[in-house]
Amino acid sequence: MKNFILSGIIFLLVLSIFSFPKIALAHYEETDKDMTVTIHINPNDAPLPGKQSTLNFLFNDDSKKFHLADCLCTILIIEQGKHPHKNQLTIDSKSKPSIWGVSMLYTFPAADVYKIVLNGTPKKRGEFEPFTVSWYFRVDSVHPGIVDDDEKGPPDIVVLVSALGVVIVGLVLFGIFVKREFTSA
Repeated sequence: MKNFILSGIIFLLVLSIFSFPKIALAHYEETDKDMTVTIHINPNDAPLPGKQSTLNFLFNDDSKKFHLADCLCTILIIEQGKHPHKNQLTIDSKSKPSIWGVSMLYTFPAADVYKIVLNGTPKKRGEFEPFTVSWYFRVDSVHPGIVDDDEKGPPDIVVLVSALGVVIVGLVLFGIFVKREFTSA
């Protein structure tokens, strides 16, 4: 009987791992063609309105042709219904070395959802493939972070059906195990 209870507890723990939503990471990737760009906003992806934040960008080019010095990289930060803030990303040779490709300072003026768009075009034709990536980011002291724009990832119904399938398979396996325990006892 101890084995039965222990097995039930282990099964419930394993099932809970697959049932609960995953914790969001503080680095958000977007991909266009060969380029994947990761954004991280300091402090802790929880910028406060009116306080200066640092937008960090890390570039990963599958074609290995991209060099930040060869890029006319432009950032647009768009608050709903307002004129966008436009900034050219440049390499700051005076700053401390970091894993981040480039950073920029920005103060989000109000609690709102902002669209952050990064356009990369080569200074010389053919240096790398031009790209555009974007993120919707909520600046809010209670629920900050990336906004799911529902363009990526499986639809909610797919996730629900998948979770239901995992639960059913788990219950069937648990039932088979219980049947074996009682027939052998």
